[in-house]
Amino acid sequence: MKTLAELIKQWALEDGAKNPEVEVNDKSHTVEYSFVASVDAEDYSMFFTGFENDRLLVLSMYPRQDVVPQERSSETVRLLNLINDQQLKRGNFELTDSGRVRFRDQIASIGEELPYDTMEAMVQHGMRRFDDALPRIRKVAFAGFSAEAALTDPDKTSEFLESTQVSNDDVPSWQHFPSSEIIQRWTASVRSALDRGAETSIEDWQLIGPAIGIEHPFYRIGEPLA
Repeated sequence: MKTLAELIKQWALEDGAKNPEVEVNDKSHTVEYSFVASVDAEDYSMFFTGFENDRLLVLSMYPRQDVVPQERSSETVRLLNLINDQQLKRGNFELTDSGRVRFRDQIASIGEELPYDTMEAMVQHGMRRFDDALPRIRKVAFAGFSAEAALTDPDKTSEFLESTQVSNDDVPSWQHFPSSEIIQRWTASVRSALDRGAETSIEDWQLIGPAIGIEHPFYRIGEPLA
């Protein structure tokens, strides 16, 4: 019977890795293979961990750039529990001690072979789950949203645009400040955000507003709206 190290290495080679290094711990009878995957400009650290005695393979993954602030950890855990209970049929999200949001999935009772498609499906499933959950997670972790608000209304862009009646008519013309390149660049950013309408995320607005201390639909006096 092929070892889990051999099966993982076989998948990695078929996936295009030139010289995959699978770490083997003979004392604990575990193996691990780490790699990076990207989707829509998001980079994920990913790990296949195999437990040889149990013929169990675990996939763990997390966004490389995100660390949840300590003061937002409890609310983030509440959100992850809601997602796990209400939206996931396979795998689960969890918050690590280091502040990383991690997704885990597993395959048990592995036999002689482990088809490429099976392992690839695990990877794709995890990336799709993060693609769905990451905007909500970031709203709770970094923008002050409650778990319920982020889960039930993940994109408030349309609501805020409609409620505040923002339009291009509200944007000042940079020609009024011909000597200011900052105003020109900011005006272009605001016009572009308004033109994109609901496609402009709250995070995009928060990047535009705090930079110069203005008041806009999603950011007033330096405080994000939950």
